[in-house]
Amino acid sequence: MHEELNYFGDKNQNLQTIPNQRNMLETFTHFNLNYDSINFSKISQLFYGTYKKETRCHGCYSKFFDFKKFELISFDTSYYIKKRFNLYDGFQDNAKPSKLVGDNQFFCSCCRCLRDAETTCKVFEPPIKLLINVDCGKNKGYKPSSIEFDELIDITQFIDYDYKIRIKYRLIGVCTQKGASETNGHYVAYCKNNKVNKWYEFDDSSVRESSKNNIIGYPHLLFYERIYE
Repeated sequence: MHEELNYFGDKNQNLQTIPNQRNMLETFTHFNLNYDSINFSKISQLFYGTYKKETRCHGCYSKFFDFKKFELISFDTSYYIKKRFNLYDGFQDNAKPSKLVGDNQFFCSCCRCLRDAETTCKVFEPPIKLLINVDCGKNKGYKPSSIEFDELIDITQFIDYDYKIRIKYRLIGVCTQKGASETNGHYVAYCKNNKVNKWYEFDDSSVRESSKNNIIGYPHLLFYERIYE
């Protein structure tokens, strides 16, 4: 849909070179100009957010910045076999730094050689509509009841930018899988009508009133919309 609705879509134009990846705001400005010049649609406006990647060289301790768009945030429940998986646990894990060592060393433009480094990747620009993918992976202990997701979430602490306001979302949809297997099953959608404050279950041609507490199956996709207060 994004490709079909792309307002520009000029894939052949030359993008501007980012002059200084050590300046965060300058890098972000150039990234946005480059991205919007070839990828701009109603889909990207509503559903795409921006990650900020910060890499710190362990040789000269310089910091380098990079940005990338994301359509959804994925959480792997494989690490939560012994306890219930909470969305806040997932956000916390995604925000943890990772080390670039060995074969994954970082080429530092200041040191002009490969160096050990540490990198973090956090949400910098939150989307209007937040899509969360709950991936059970190889977790055989994954059960529908082992996932906790709230109707209202506040992810301000996981945003790597000071917006001066709280970053809050409310749940408006859930896509679940009914079936005993990870590879096959029947998908059902639950959506909330905010005008009447009611949940509905969409099962093929069947639609009936439901509630968040009656959502059954293995939740795979959670749909949240931003709340502006």
